[in-house]
Amino acid sequence: MAATASPSIETTTGQDDTAPDWFRWALDQAGEHHFVEVDGCAVHYLLWRNPGKPGLLLVHGNSGSAYWWSFLAPFLARDYQVAAVCLSGMGDSGWRQQYSLEAYADEFLAVAADAALGPQPVIVGHSFGALLTLYAAHLHAEKLGGIVLVDFAVRPVEKFAAWINARTRPHPSKIYPDRETALARFRLEPPQPCANQFLFDHIARHSLTQADGGWRWKFDPFLFSEFDRVRDYAAIYPAIACPVGVIRGMLSERFTDDELEFMRALTDDRVPVIEIPEAHHHIMLDQPIALVTAIRGILQGWK
Repeated sequence: MAATASPSIETTTGQDDTAPDWFRWALDQAGEHHFVEVDGCAVHYLLWRNPGKPGLLLVHGNSGSAYWWSFLAPFLARDYQVAAVCLSGMGDSGWRQQYSLEAYADEFLAVAADAALGPQPVIVGHSFGALLTLYAAHLHAEKLGGIVLVDFAVRPVEKFAAWINARTRPHPSKIYPDRETALARFRLEPPQPCANQFLFDHIARHSLTQADGGWRWKFDPFLFSEFDRVRDYAAIYPAIACPVGVIRGMLSERFTDDELEFMRALTDDRVPVIEIPEAHHHIMLDQPIALVTAIRGILQGWK
């Protein structure tokens, strides 16, 4: 289906003078901006080149963008050719008239091909991006080198359906008169503390775009209005025919101890699980370096 025009891309880094050296270094290794058309929609991604290395695709969560990974990707790019995608309807990608799990899986494969990530890239997805990653592996496991699910809990289908129905209801975009007013309204969902203010500010800056009369959030407010994403993931998860790894924030309200035990039982503990202390749902904001280390650990274990 036809897509709307892609939003303009924010090019300023807006680095905080109080940010640590590792963050400054990472933003200096800025990813290249690319677009690939997928079923009539312009899909944006950032690329960190390392020719000849295995491919790694990073997928953000609901209402996010590739910039959620932009300060971590350079560390992973030492060993991988890395791309971070903006899902259609979010970030700097175009919007669709209707969204589907299958369309997002097609986006992953299209970005992987356009970014030269090789024949079997690994996909790392956070939150909603992990749900999409899991379903993409369900459809195309033979084309993937593995998947890593970051703070996404597989639930029994009836519990998952109830959980989904209570969230992500459509709502019109609000137009803010200026950027500063909009930035002051930026919130994490689910709510959580964030000790690393420089990361919070980085994400917030890249979540806005100019619109008629002011500024608005980049995501399509009606993305979920007709998007059926309820599946029996408890049946899909243990049957995935490529390597799988799981990372969990130990303080996450979206991934409880009971849910972890449920997932372990589904796979008889054959899936590696790394739990990150002092991390809520948005692990990359709480424990960014630990998250990089966890991803590397899972991928090295597969080798």
